[in-house]
Amino acid sequence: RPAPARRPPGAMQGQVQQFASQPQAVSSRKYRDPDENLNPLSNIMHDRRVVRGNTYASMVQPQPDPDQERRKRDAQKRRLMRANQTRKRAGTPEAVAGRKHMDIQTDSYLEELTERTVEFEAETQTDIPMDRPSSPLFMPAKIGVDVDTQILEGDLFDFDTECEPVLEVLVGKTLEQSMMEVLEEEELESLKRHQQEFEKRRNAELLEAQRMEAAEKRRQDEMERRLQQQAAQREVDLSIMRKVVSRSAAAAHLSSLKDRALAHLLDSGVFADSTQLAVDNSFVPSLMTAVVAQIAEAKAGRAVVADVMQTAVADRLKAHGQRLDAERQRLG
Repeated sequence: RPAPARRPPGAMQGQVQQFASQPQAVSSRKYRDPDENLNPLSNIMHDRRVVRGNTYASMVQPQPDPDQERRKRDAQKRRLMRANQTRKRAGTPEAVAGRKHMDIQTDSYLEELTERTVEFEAETQTDIPMDRPSSPLFMPAKIGVDVDTQILEGDLFDFDTECEPVLEVLVGKTLEQSMMEVLEEEELESLKRHQQEFEKRRNAELLEAQRMEAAEKRRQDEMERRLQQQAAQREVDLSIMRKVVSRSAAAAHLSSLKDRALAHLLDSGVFADSTQLAVDNSFVPSLMTAVVAQIAEAKAGRAVVADVMQTAVADRLKAHGQRLDAERQRLG
């Protein structure tokens, strides 16, 4: 960019500074363009600068491949061997007695030879595009002429006149603050009175509630006592009723005891009758045997009839099924 034309100091007044060439913007972009079309589908988790996982936990390093590590060491050894190899020179005569030959470095700078190369780690961080700051306010170049004037003592500032509004403000603020404090104290006193009245009213309500609770408790106790008395009276009535029923049952049992004893003795054969005894011992067993045999024959006959009917029904069902299959085949 060419340098601006030099002008004398007096020529800067009354005119705008001129350049030999028009100013041009720098081509390198420092800030991000606000109208730039950003990809709406970009995911911040795909950014390499975002650390994934717990940053407080130790990062687990992957285990290196042993073969790869061995190849790296072999290659490094070969590079060191090639670097340590020197150009062969003409042979040196044997050292005299009492001395010996040694390999030394004759270069300008000594180098420490080692089997392991120097390793170091380096990190870098690219700056993210920043938002473009707002444009500075445009200030036009000065084109007027500077003038000055002389202000003597007392022309601009009168202490009494200038301090009067300040004192009025201070006094007014002090009085206002005082009145605010007085009003605040009165309000606190009023709140205290209201709190005391509220405490009295609440204590009275608590006493009334306790009195009502005591009355309700007495009423509940009286109701429970009456219920207990009623339950006890019911138990007494039930015991009396059981006694009455027991006495009536005992009287009825004793009244028929004689007849039942005679009937039991008659059944046991104490007062045996020859005819009744013959019927019970001879006729009734033979009659029971005949009835059982007849029932068994009738049962066997019913079983035979049921088998015959089942066989007939099965044959008819089989024939009917065959006819249905033949009809389906004909229709199909």
